[in-house]
Amino acid sequence: MKKVNNIISMLFGFGLLFQIGLAQAPAWDSNGDGVLDNFNDYENNGSVTAKVYPDGTEGGALGDMIAAFVDDEQRGVGVASEVPVFLGNGYAFLMMVYSNATGGESMTFKYYDSVNDNVYDCDESLDFTVNMVEGDVTNPFALNFTTSTDDGGSVGGGDFVSSGLPAWDANGDGVLDNFNDYENNGSVTAKVYADGAEVGAVGDMVAAFIDGEQRGVGAASEVPVFLGNGYAFLMMVYSNATGGETMTFQYYDSVEDAVYNTSETLDFTVNMVEGDVTNPFALNYTPGSGDGDGGTGDSGDFVSFGPVDWDLDGDGVLDNFNDYENNGSVTAKVYPDGVEGGALGDLIAAFVDGEQRGVGAASEVPVFLGNGYAFLMMVYSNATGGETMTFQYYDESSNSVYNTNETLDFTVNMVEGDVTNPFALTFSMGDGPSDIPGCTDSDACNFDSSATSDDGSCSYPEQNFDCDGNCLVETDCAGVCGGDAVVDECGECGGDGIDEGFCDCDGNVDLGCGCGEPAAEQNFDCDGNCLVETDCAGVCGGSTVIDCAGVCGGSAIVDNCEICVGGDTGLEPCELDCEGVYGGSAVVDDCGVCSGGTTGHEANSDQDCAGVCFGEAFLDDCDVCSGGTTDHLANSDQDCAGVCFGEAFLDD
Repeated sequence: MKKVNNIISMLFGFGLLFQIGLAQAPAWDSNGDGVLDNFNDYENNGSVTAKVYPDGTEGGALGDMIAAFVDDEQRGVGVASEVPVFLGNGYAFLMMVYSNATGGESMTFKYYDSVNDNVYDCDESLDFTVNMVEGDVTNPFALNFTTSTDDGGSVGGGDFVSSGLPAWDANGDGVLDNFNDYENNGSVTAKVYADGAEVGAVGDMVAAFIDGEQRGVGAASEVPVFLGNGYAFLMMVYSNATGGETMTFQYYDSVEDAVYNTSETLDFTVNMVEGDVTNPFALNYTPGSGDGDGGTGDSGDFVSFGPVDWDLDGDGVLDNFNDYENNGSVTAKVYPDGVEGGALGDLIAAFVDGEQRGVGAASEVPVFLGNGYAFLMMVYSNATGGETMTFQYYDESSNSVYNTNETLDFTVNMVEGDVTNPFALTFSMGDGPSDIPGCTDSDACNFDSSATSDDGSCSYPEQNFDCDGNCLVETDCAGVCGGDAVVDECGECGGDGIDEGFCDCDGNVDLGCGCGEPAAEQNFDCDGNCLVETDCAGVCGGSTVIDCAGVCGGSAIVDNCEICVGGDTGLEPCELDCEGVYGGSAVVDDCGVCSGGTTGHEANSDQDCAGVCFGEAFLDDCDVCSGGTTDHLANSDQDCAGVCFGEAFLDD
């Protein structure tokens, strides 16, 4: 996982922990300890580093916060931290997020704008996965929303939610518990008391130890008045055990430059949260004096003169760290000729088969942690292990690079050494230069008469100048010493005259009717004469025509019956009859049969004598409609003599 910028973000978050400065504590945290109240209810976690973009423009300010939710249940909170210029400037939000699932839950996000005292729903959602690392300071997870309040507070889709402080953090310190990727850890929030009186100042530190091994360090942070004032020390503590180890503590007083043992001890337990800003873990001591120690080492080989190109942008981070999937950390000290060395400006770098895999700058170690200079370096690989790293050391004072003796096998998430027990890098300066490196060319501006070997650092004046920057030749129209720029036909120094495609210095073009004149209209010459035929409306090149009724531009047409209809004629176009004949007279009769016209079929000829289409009724011998649907029996109106409607009958 690519963690370096997340680590930087965490450091920013710690440094700004108490700089929120809210007018009053928000109602987002019921017990006011600045930690998600039920974080211990969750088995898994991950991290999100985000920036906010209201209305598509990057935003954020100290005091702003974001929070993560799953089905309206809060799962994380992050406070705005200022990002340094070399990492992109602006404000980033580092947030730890929690779940009892290893994945499959979708998180939504809210943003608290402390300046306007408003809460907004963000557009984005994000699926939780265990140990996720989403975004970093230079490539953050983007949270977008609109600042419109027209919806009256509807939830979802980047809309305004409400005014007032949200329910993310009631004590206003903007911090959820700062768990990281270590196997076991916890947190201690402490204040320090000398002879019973609270002490502390910016620059002071506390540290935790187990059997003399350092397990944590915390710097003083100023506490705002509404949380009790003074200085608090937030410290992450670490162990490979889940419990059973006893921690002791030391306090560094930066004003007196002294270290003190405190009276208290504390048993480590995994995920412990000891103390908070308003109810800190108290560390007591009686003012006295402290001590420190140094280190030793072996020998190695000198490599080269001159500056190194390990870190081109000077940010203390491997320039191409994004090329690697895995990383780890090495905390080292250097020992030239067996004596601890190092100074501000010195560097170390790690290599695998000549390919650079990390760089670390010298950092001064406080007295109570051993003094001297330590080098913290993130190292990278696309393998989870099996690669062997070598190391080089750059000594800024002598402008020299040395190979060190040691090698180290890379393993994913490795943590090699710490400030009090560093990874030792040893080398010998015996193979280095015995002479004085410098510029030995007397024609150079930085000629060093005391140098005995040239180190390639000579600098020379620019062409046409002396070493003091004075021009030795004439200047051109642009004021360039020895330049060849001249004024062109348009009066421009160094210009190319009339630009290609233009006809004068004013940027005009010739469109066919003269420089700067408008082009001729279509179908006309430059004098406005029509070059083509006019239509019936007198338009040059027009397309208006006379219709069949003799009207210019009229809409009359000849229909399918060869008759001029529509337009001014007052006639409607002929239509198809049921037989498909334009203007025909065939119609559909009562039996749904196309009849008349040219069909040869008589209308309603398919009805029986009862008027039923395709019925079976007929006229019997008495000319009476019988059968079919009539209920009349055929010839039932004849008497026994066969006479219709006769009076004959059968006698006895």
